[in-house]
Amino acid sequence: PYRSLVRETGATLLQCGSLPDHPATIESELALALAIADVILTTGGISVGDRDFLPRAITQLGGQIAVQGIAMKPGKPFIAARFANTAYYGLPGNPMSTMVCFWRLVRGPLLKACGLPLAECQPQHTTVIATADLHSNGQRETYLWGTCHQGTFTPAPDHTSGNPIGAIAINALAQLRIHQTYVPAGDRVAVILV
Repeated sequence: PYRSLVRETGATLLQCGSLPDHPATIESELALALAIADVILTTGGISVGDRDFLPRAITQLGGQIAVQGIAMKPGKPFIAARFANTAYYGLPGNPMSTMVCFWRLVRGPLLKACGLPLAECQPQHTTVIATADLHSNGQRETYLWGTCHQGTFTPAPDHTSGNPIGAIAINALAQLRIHQTYVPAGDRVAVILV
């Protein structure tokens, strides 16, 4: 699904593949990507675990990390960095976290890099009626995926970030702000159309 997200922006996908958790290999492949790409997207390897080597590789190759970690669920591990001629976005490894971060944080800049006018790169926000109760722990801005239809938002039955089946037929993300823990069915909720 990640490749199709990139292709939908009009960007040309140059390379796609998996790398072993080996620092020298990651740094070498990142250096190769820097030589050919205007924008680099990676998934996984950006958190604070023992095998998350990308942050170090970015700085070793001269990148400036502007954002590392965000108060967003799903998607807390996220990196935005800048090299001399290349933008870098590190997305979380869980499939739904990757998709939500892409839609929320990367899609717009990628559309802009592809030459679209700024107005067409902004997320489409609207407010609709929730068809079911929506819950969040309120500690981070939370996005619940689902479908928007005729002025309503219906959440997907499963919001497990590691389950890509939850992405089937998604066309919207309900947005619950920090400290917002509940939206009852029948109330209005902010959504981003994807």
